[in-house]
Amino acid sequence: MQGVSVVQGYSLLMGKRRKSREIAFQLLYARELSGVSGESVINEIRELNIDTDSDVFEYSVQLFGWTVEEQEKIDAGIKEVVSNWSMDRISPIDKNLIRLGCAEMLKGGLAVGIVINEIIELAKEFGDKDSPVFVNGVLDSWYNNVYSS
Repeated sequence: MQGVSVVQGYSLLMGKRRKSREIAFQLLYARELSGVSGESVINEIRELNIDTDSDVFEYSVQLFGWTVEEQEKIDAGIKEVVSNWSMDRISPIDKNLIRLGCAEMLKGGLAVGIVINEIIELAKEFGDKDSPVFVNGVLDSWYNNVYSS
């Protein structure tokens, strides 16, 4: 990155991470709706993102893997913080964004605020008008009541 300032480098990295999160979300959403294996979903989404930087796609697959690996633990924590809701009542979009955020908090090594903010941005893009507030509330509660415990 010769000739790139620290701020430009950070912006470039965050842009790549955002794209990785978007693709990871697509993987999770497709897996839930289709019921096919993770590997099949990865291959299908890879074809749709053929022009995507390999580092971006690689991090997407890593995020997807972390989420699938930790899904049981994450879902148990979500059930704790949305005790008046069943998992079936949460839209597949919101549920998979929340799962993705929780997995990245568990495994990604980034500041929690950055992860939550990035997931909220995806909720604005893919969810309904209430998604950003709902996703933010669940992620914040999950972090404070489940992750930090």
